[in-house]
Amino acid sequence: MRLDTAAHRDLPFGTELLVTNPANGAAVKVRVNDRGPFVDGRIIDLSKAAAGKIGLLALGVAPVEIQIVSIPPGSAVPQWNSPGGVISQVEEEARSRWEEKNETSPLPGAFLIQVGAFSQIENAQRLKDQVSRIGLASQIVPSNTGIYRVQIPGVSKGEVDGILLNLKSLGISAPLVRKQP
Repeated sequence: MRLDTAAHRDLPFGTELLVTNPANGAAVKVRVNDRGPFVDGRIIDLSKAAAGKIGLLALGVAPVEIQIVSIPPGSAVPQWNSPGGVISQVEEEARSRWEEKNETSPLPGAFLIQVGAFSQIENAQRLKDQVSRIGLASQIVPSNTGIYRVQIPGVSKGEVDGILLNLKSLGISAPLVRKQP
């Protein structure tokens, strides 16, 4: 609890991550030393020390940005078009970062809110329909690895908090918010 550590479902123990709080820009480097979280919609649990360093201690659950800093020697090395498991999750994160840097943004300075990611398009469509019913325009973005992301693109900084509140009414408490390139 006093070290800067994290729990992740699939990444190898010893993996170093840079976790950033997009609300304030604060970042902390953590090491994966546990498994979890086992709650839908959450991908990482931070230690109390790490959460405190980026201003998340009082919130409990909040969106964060995660970057892989290093993977321990002898662990699976990310490769494009690899079969399932840890490699494809790491591959998907790396591919996503590459795509973000190489796509043009519909609005400079805009944010993208990722509401969910699914391996079955039917589930992505169901969530997209729910989001539409509360008046938000979303899109399904397929990846080369069979993941279907439900995203709300082109959100201004002033709109982010309101949209997050609307999503919370659907039970979506921790969507991914990131700045579009």
